[in-house]
Amino acid sequence: MTLVLLFIAHLSAFAADKSKKADRQILPTGIEAFFVFPNSDEIFLGGDIKINKLLTAESISSRVQFAKNVKVRPIQWDTLKYTTQEFSMRFLNQYTGDITVLESKSGKITEEMKNTIKENGSTTFYVSPIIVLGQYDGIKRQLPPIEVRPKK
Repeated sequence: MTLVLLFIAHLSAFAADKSKKADRQILPTGIEAFFVFPNSDEIFLGGDIKINKLLTAESISSRVQFAKNVKVRPIQWDTLKYTTQEFSMRFLNQYTGDITVLESKSGKITEEMKNTIKENGSTTFYVSPIIVLGQYDGIKRQLPPIEVRPKK
């Protein structure tokens, strides 16, 4: 009887330990910003993108980020909402070395930003800083920059 109880206790401890490891694997690693496109669930986190597609983006938003090995986003983390308060786009002039900084005091991409993207063609630019406000805690956070490499 004692041996059976010890075995059951050992199994319970093993199961609890496995459960803790599973919980650690689905914890968020941060908050990531992305471009939002109208009438689409598609998002753009950075990297290469066709200029015509980029020009259809309407805003910058954010979401809770998970480790790359997490295949299913846990529902409890989807309730955390962040509102983009402001962001800047930084364009480097390859010939003069000047940096043009365009700011948006909301999450919306301005017409001036879209015009500058058109004018600069396939020149890489950065979206930084990106400032978001947590819905539940009221804390403003600065998110990592987005590197954008427009392609024709």
